[in-house]
Amino acid sequence: MGDGSYLWENKAGVKWSLHPIRGRGDRLRVGEECPYYPEYSVAIFTEDYVTGPGEEKYYRKVNTDLYFAGDFERTPISNDWHEVSIRAMGDGSYLWENKAGVKWSLHPIRGRGDRLRVGEECPYYPEYSVAIFTEDYVTGP
Repeated sequence: MGDGSYLWENKAGVKWSLHPIRGRGDRLRVGEECPYYPEYSVAIFTEDYVTGPGEEKYYRKVNTDLYFAGDFERTPISNDWHEVSIRAMGDGSYLWENKAGVKWSLHPIRGRGDRLRVGEECPYYPEYSVAIFTEDYVTGP
């Protein structure tokens, strides 16, 4: 929404604003236009879900591109396998591709918002079967 706020909208078209709470990075204040306000006044975010009205948990259907997608490198870079691009495929999965052109799929693991399951087409599978993401890096084979 441009000011750090978010918009909650359900399939019925009902929507309300969510606003950051200073010092509480995992919580957002629910806007008064929400039909469940004031009973529902704070949304809590975790890696896997956000709380909605009635403290119901709304799980991510697809992990966000912003967290998993990007360009990565293993340092020191000693070959083309150490420069990697991860891109969203639009169906909830991702594609790992290194500069050498070797690719494999990555798939969300329900309940593990910081991890993606590595596709069996990966040349390091099954020894490398889960990619773990942090704010700074992703684990590779």
